[in-house]
Amino acid sequence: MQHQEKYTLQWNSYSDHLRKVLREMMTSSEFADVTLVTDDKQQIRAHRNILSACSPVFKSILQIDSKNANPVLYLRGIQYSEMESIMQFIYLGEARLYEGRMSEFLTVSKNLEIKE
Repeated sequence: MQHQEKYTLQWNSYSDHLRKVLREMMTSSEFADVTLVTDDKQQIRAHRNILSACSPVFKSILQIDSKNANPVLYLRGIQYSEMESIMQFIYLGEARLYEGRMSEFLTVSKNLEIKE
């Protein structure tokens, strides 16, 4: 058998494209397969793969009933305002929030073991 040379193809704008796609996923419920319900009864549609990749807590919860096509997770003690910022951080790698909310944001992030 002849030795064939391997080629590497690189998508130069891949990270920009991925960031754009994740922003679209965050703002659309298309393909969302998880509903998060905050303590103040607000609903957030999300994607189990994104949640699992960024939080071992979400990953372990979602593995419990992995056959459920659209699980609903009640986030006791977590308000929508904090979860909205967490979702921005998970999907976009950044979150904008007021200084007065920083403590709650960090507490929720720590409790959910959000990476980074």
